[in-house]
Amino acid sequence: MIELDKFVNFFEADPHYFERSWLLIPDNSDKPYALLRKLLEKTGMAALGKVTMSTR
Repeated sequence: MIELDKFVNFFEADPHYFERSWLLIPDNSDKPYALLRKLLEKTGMAALGKVTMSTR
């Protein structure tokens, strides 16, 4: 599960957020995230959030 908490200016974000950054894409396709990625690149923003992983 991915929960995006907020969007911030990439260059004004606190560097501690980037100590462990992850690029998340689904298996075999990046299409579901393509629009979000393009929008973030175009606006110079970064998304801050939480990822919950389960191995049930």
